[in-house]
Amino acid sequence: MHNKGGAFLEVCSERYYNDPILFAKEVINMTPTNQQASALDALANGKKKVAVKSGHGVGKSCLTSIAILWFLCTRPMARVIVTAPSSNQLYNTMMSEVKLWYNRSVLSELDLFRFTKDRVRINHEDYCNNWFLSAVSVANPENISGTHAEHVLAVVDEGAGVDTDIFVRLEGVLTTAGSYLITCGNPSFTSGYFYDIFHNPDYAKQYDLFTFNCEQSDNVDVDWIEYMKDKYGEDSNIYKVRVLGEFAPMNEDVIIRREDVNRSIGREIMQRSTSTTFIGVDVSSGEGNDFTCISVRQGLKEIHREKIKMKLRDVKNHLIIMASRYACTSSTIVMNVDTTGLGIQLGQDLGDHFYYKENVEVNEINFSFKAKRNKEYGNSFTEMFFWLKDQIDKISLLKQPDSTLEEDLGSRRFGYDHSGRYIAEKKKEFIKRFGRSPDEGDAVLLAFYDITGYGALEERYIDKEEW
Repeated sequence: MHNKGGAFLEVCSERYYNDPILFAKEVINMTPTNQQASALDALANGKKKVAVKSGHGVGKSCLTSIAILWFLCTRPMARVIVTAPSSNQLYNTMMSEVKLWYNRSVLSELDLFRFTKDRVRINHEDYCNNWFLSAVSVANPENISGTHAEHVLAVVDEGAGVDTDIFVRLEGVLTTAGSYLITCGNPSFTSGYFYDIFHNPDYAKQYDLFTFNCEQSDNVDVDWIEYMKDKYGEDSNIYKVRVLGEFAPMNEDVIIRREDVNRSIGREIMQRSTSTTFIGVDVSSGEGNDFTCISVRQGLKEIHREKIKMKLRDVKNHLIIMASRYACTSSTIVMNVDTTGLGIQLGQDLGDHFYYKENVEVNEINFSFKAKRNKEYGNSFTEMFFWLKDQIDKISLLKQPDSTLEEDLGSRRFGYDHSGRYIAEKKKEFIKRFGRSPDEGDAVLLAFYDITGYGALEERYIDKEEW
């Protein structure tokens, strides 16, 4: 470090502590765009958490690089954690961008920091182990834990592609009053933590939120915008994501749009009188983190949903009591039980119990069985999903705290089988993407699946893997 480096850092901590815009102009020798300036100002003087969704080429990497260098220079013993969804994005884009702006600044002349592939350290042997930036790969999220200090900045680049687990780990680090977070990204996915920041009120209230629209950016060539407009059209999802910085209204490969699910939650509807109560049961073992989920609806309105942790014999008794309770107000109870895996015995036991009760109908529904409309849908589970899709604009789903329902129903993908029929994404594939089972969604699907009058589902498998 240059012998004037220490004095320079003292000046930084006084002059630029709450002014990253002035820091950018005087130290980095660049003037932020209006979009970048608004986010930088919010980071220093707002909620200390900033999220930016944007189109392409607006200067997201520049923004986060300025934030990193500002933080390292103005906070003694600062620690910065940087992560991104891929090693290429983290090391070849993000870390390279930080070094680019460092080399253009007076910081380089003062030799303040030393760069390696995954670290930026203060160039002082007494402080280099406590004053640094660490680039953490999402492949090794455990390296995030344990990073505690008075001043911590977390930077999540291309946040839409980063798993929820990474954000949760970062929240565990950002416990001090001097903790900050900034995440930027293209709104490429309509699920996950980054999406929830902009759509879930519980997340959004913690952040200052920004949208960097290419049409309003000084960094984006107007000719490129016109090219995108002519090629894809202003109403296309590609234009909305890559130019306007907006989440696309739907993924082309999801069955139900997430925003349609969101609108149905808590919707006020005129409920017609109905004599039938439907109960959907998604069954689990009751061990570990597995919960059996139950959804109840009357007409087009879900009236009850619960997750219970019980052994199967106790679930049976619970459902018998529940059916008796609703029988007081409904002439018919229809119970749709998932018998794809563990639920097969429960379905049989409930069927035997209610065999002589004409007002209770138990449907044992294996997700791999032949659909009623088998020329359109490859199995009963796919039919259930498209059945709900046809009703989503007029139904009312129960609003509950900490519910995963919006993601469960609004993120399920589909494809086509060899006969050209729709086929929904298997549960195991959903679990790979989200790290959990879509139990609430499956229970609601079962509750809204009305096969009354069709007769029992035909026992014909597409395959015997769990759906």
